[in-house]
Amino acid sequence: MAYTISLEIFEGPLDLLLHLIQKNKIDIYNIPIAAITEQYLEHLQAMQELDLDMASEFLLMAATLLSIKAKMLLPQTTIQEEQEDNDDPRKELVDRLIEYQKYKKAAEKLKIKQHNQAMFYSRPLDPMYLEDALKRFNPLENISLEDFKNILSVVLTETEDGETVKLITKGTITVKEKIEYIEALLIQKPQGILFQNLFTKNSSTLSIIVTFLALLELIYLKKVFVTQTSNFGPLCIYPITTQSED
Repeated sequence: MAYTISLEIFEGPLDLLLHLIQKNKIDIYNIPIAAITEQYLEHLQAMQELDLDMASEFLLMAATLLSIKAKMLLPQTTIQEEQEDNDDPRKELVDRLIEYQKYKKAAEKLKIKQHNQAMFYSRPLDPMYLEDALKRFNPLENISLEDFKNILSVVLTETEDGETVKLITKGTITVKEKIEYIEALLIQKPQGILFQNLFTKNSSTLSIIVTFLALLELIYLKKVFVTQTSNFGPLCIYPITTQSED
């Protein structure tokens, strides 16, 4: 009756030994060398029957096991029985197995990580996408200095009342006052206000200039931003909030 022998693939003699120890639930620090040697030789015999190529290290390990077995069969004197375990002929083999077991576990963890990482696919970063996503907010985008100049000229023209003689009174207007004035208006109208609406027909030239400087200061401080829908069109002022930045 025909039968099939199936053997696991081992990466080396230490891998085979570790497999036998784990399979038989043996304490790696107290290996029954005779039983392990017998099982190891049975595996080598099965490999020969299946015409599997055996590397020289498998045969060398077989010789090492037989040598350790022979040493352990030698009679021990009273002095030898009192010596420490450092003279145990199995010690060198045990140290090699522990070291191999440590690296094998590390390799298994790396293999699992490699498998998990293979389940992900990342899209390569597009430099243009990063440039758009990280583009700094510019409150004066698409608005030139010439646009401000034209709007200021329009405001100055609209405030002219046609009088040839005017009474000039001494007064003090500060940029700080105009900043507070604009901020107060924006609190009342967070939906935005027109630049022209900051003035009345009786507004003086000094008031218009100082208000204009206050607006530029607010833009610099990133408290407001200005938009213009068309060339020479009205300037719309909006308060900068978290939502407006988004």
